[in-house]
Amino acid sequence: MDQNSQWNNNPFNQVKQQQQVNFTDAVKSFFTNFANFNGRARRSEFWFAIIFIMMINTTLPFFGMQTLASIVSIVVLLPLLALQCRRLHDIGRSGQWIWLMVAAYVMSMMSMIYLVLYFLTYVPEVRQQLQNVNSDLSVFYEFMWLLDFKPTMFITFSIFSLAISILFIVFNCTDSQRGTNQYGVSTKYPD
Repeated sequence: MDQNSQWNNNPFNQVKQQQQVNFTDAVKSFFTNFANFNGRARRSEFWFAIIFIMMINTTLPFFGMQTLASIVSIVVLLPLLALQCRRLHDIGRSGQWIWLMVAAYVMSMMSMIYLVLYFLTYVPEVRQQLQNVNSDLSVFYEFMWLLDFKPTMFITFSIFSLAISILFIVFNCTDSQRGTNQYGVSTKYPD
């Protein structure tokens, strides 16, 4: 038996793959399915949409349009969550995993707030400069309860956020589940 017939007789090699999603199709799908949390999204569809959003958010500030970049970031939040949910469905995972990603995001924001408050209150040089400018620090002192968490909480939040980020990178790089799963038919490996 020659190698070609061995290749063709292997059931994994007989699965017909549809053509890969190109950049424009992925961006169209991203905006067409902006609130669609059902179905599946291939790796290429996910990563092309991410690249498109990154290009927009890095290009606009370069031309002095920081406000527009911030607005774009807010506008694409729901479509990004929907796309992430469909991507999770494509690898056979529940969309409920998104809540873990949201928790990691909230914890990383709390860590950043902690760092800002720490530098504003405990680093003498920064505190002195702010007092020289006659700035009103009362807004920051309202959040002083966050400093009761101590650095161990900051480190814990940071490690948790990093671990979840790595987990989602692995999820988003994982190949599609073959055939049909509970979320629909694979566009990459149809039955």
